[in-house]
Amino acid sequence: MRFTNPKHSLSTLDPSGESPVSLLPTTPEDMWHAHNLIAPSDLLRAHAIRKVVTTGSTGSTTSDRVHTDLTIRVQSVFFDPAASSLHVSGTVCQENQYVSLGQHHTLDLELNRPFQLWKRSGWDSVSLKMLEEAVAEDTGEAMCAVVMQEGLANICLITEFQTVVKQRVEANIPKKRAGGSASQGGMTSFYEKTLATLLRTVDFSQPRPLLLASPGFVAQDFRGYMQSEGQKRTDKKLQRMAKDAVVVHSSTGYVH
Repeated sequence: MRFTNPKHSLSTLDPSGESPVSLLPTTPEDMWHAHNLIAPSDLLRAHAIRKVVTTGSTGSTTSDRVHTDLTIRVQSVFFDPAASSLHVSGTVCQENQYVSLGQHHTLDLELNRPFQLWKRSGWDSVSLKMLEEAVAEDTGEAMCAVVMQEGLANICLITEFQTVVKQRVEANIPKKRAGGSASQGGMTSFYEKTLATLLRTVDFSQPRPLLLASPGFVAQDFRGYMQSEGQKRTDKKLQRMAKDAVVVHSSTGYVH
C-alpha cells in the first residue's frame, strides 16, 4: 500500500481525520490492510459504476452504466480474499448528477485503484498502527508454502498478516495395484504439474523460504523430484530451491 498524494506521509497525517488520506493498494495483502482500516462511520471516496435509468420524451426508458467517483459514509465492509477485493457499502454523502444524498451504494475496491479515506472520529492509536503497517516498506519476501497430499497441492504465500492461496493443483492418481507402476506414474505427473505451477506462480529469482507440507511422504518425495529435475535440467536455481526447502508434516493437503 502506498500514499498516492505526494504530500501524504505518517508525519503529515491530520490526526483529526478531517483531511482525506489517499491510498493505493497494489498487493492482495494491501486489501487485507484496507479491510482493517475502513470502519463504519468513515467516509470513503472511490471509483464507482452506477446504473442510471433515463426516461425519454415518449416515456420509454434506457439503462446505462456510468463511471463516476462517489463518496459514501461506510456502513459495512466485506473482504473477498479469493478475488483480492473489498466491498464497502454505505450511503452517498456527496451528490452528483447520477446519485442523490442518502442513496445506498456499494464501492468495490480493487488492486491498483486508488481510494480516499476520512476518519471522522480521528486517527486513534489502533488505526494509526494499522496505517503504519499498511504503508510500511516490504521488509522481506513472503514465505512460499506448498501444502499437499496425493493428487492435491495448494501453493500459498505466507506473510506476517495472512496466507494467500496463489494456485491449487489437482490430479487424478490411479489406485495402487501390484507393482504400482500406474500409481507411480500418476504421482510423477502430479509432481511435474505442481512444480511447473509453482515456478510459474511464485517468483524465485531471489532466494526465498520454501515450505513443503504433507501427510506421509508426499512432500519429501516432491522435494526429491525437485532435486532430480534440477540436476536433469542443470538448473542451479531449482537445485538451490530443493536443497533449501523445509519439509514438515501436516495432517492434510488442505489449507486449513
